Amino acid sequence: MGKLTKEDVNYFIMNRIGPQVYARDIDDLGNHDYKVSFGVVFPKLIKDFTDGEKEYLRYIKFDNIKSYEFAFEKELIPKSRIDRMEIYSKAYSKLYELSLDTEAIVLNATYSYLAKISFIRTALNPIYSILAKINRDDAAKPIEFAINQRKYFDLLESEELIRKKTDTYSYERGNAFIKIEDLLEDAKKDEIINYVFGFAIKKGKKYIIDHLKIKSIIPFLRIANTYYSLALKANELIHTTVDELMLEHRNIYNTGLGCQFRTKFESHLDNIIQEAGILEENKYYYGKESIFKKLQEEAQEVKIMSALGYTITKS
Repeated sequence: MGKLTKEDVNYFIMNRIGPQVYARDIDDLGNHDYKVSFGVVFPKLIKDFTDGEKEYLRYIKFDNIKSYEFAFEKELIPKSRIDRMEIYSKAYSKLYELSLDTEAIVLNATYSYLAKISFIRTALNPIYSILAKINRDDAAKPIEFAINQRKYFDLLESEELIRKKTDTYSYERGNAFIKIEDLLEDAKKDEIINYVFGFAIKKGKKYIIDHLKIKSIIPFLRIANTYYSLALKANELIHTTVDELMLEHRNIYNTGLGCQFRTKFESHLDNIIQEAGILEENKYYYGKESIFKKLQEEAQEVKIMSALGYTITKS
C-alpha cells in the first residue's frame, strides 16, 4: 500500500461526509498514520445584467477548517469520530466572518456617501452639529449644546476629531480633522464637513450602535455591503436587480423576502442611490468605479480575495 493521497481522502469524503468538503493538507505521521486537514468550498452563481444577462460562477474556499487523524493500510480509517455538522458549522461561521470583513471595508470605502443620507444625518445630528460648529467657528463648547448631546464630545475626542483647548472649556479641531482638511485642501467647507462626519461614523460605528443605540446606519450599510459583496465575488462591477440584491441580503443577514421587507429595502436603496453610493439605470443597479477599485485594493490587503480564488468559470 502506497502513501495516502488527496484522491484517497476525497473519495472517503464523498462517501462519508458529503459535498463541498475537500482534503487540503496531508501530514505523514509514520506507521501508516496521517493527519488530514479538511477545507470547505461554497459555489456562488452571480448574475450580471450589464449587457444582456450572463453569469459568473465563483467558488468561496476556506482551507483548514478541521483536522483529523487516519490510519491507512488496506483502507482509510478515521482514528476519531468525524463530526460532519461541526465541519459545516465552522465553514458557515467563516462565511459569516467573511461578510463582516467585507462590510468593514465597504464602510471604509463608502462612509462619505453614507454620511449624506438624510436618515443618518438626522439620527446623528448632534455629532454633525458639533463638527459643523468647529468647522465654521473654529471652536465649540459643550455648554452650547443640550445636555443629552454633550456625551458626543467624548466620542469625537476619542476619535481625535476634536481636542480640548488648553485652559478653556472649548474644543477645537483634532489631528484627524486637520489631516482630512489637508487631504481636501481645495474642497469647500461643506464637502470637508461631510467627510469629517463620515469619518466619525466609520470610526465610531460600534460605539454608536452598541452604546448610543442608534441603529439607523445599519440598513444602509448592509445594502451597500450586499451590492459590493456581489461585485467583489464576481470581480466585476456588475449590474443587478432588486430581486438579486434581496436574495444576497438574505444570504448574508438572514432577512426576509416578504412584501413588507421589500418595501423597506427599496426605500433604503433609493436613499443610497440618491447619494450616489449605488447607481441605477433602467431598474438595474450598479456601483461606482472609484468605490469598487478601493474595495478591490483593501480586499487584497485583508486577504478577502484569497477566499474567492479557488476556481473561476465565466459564461
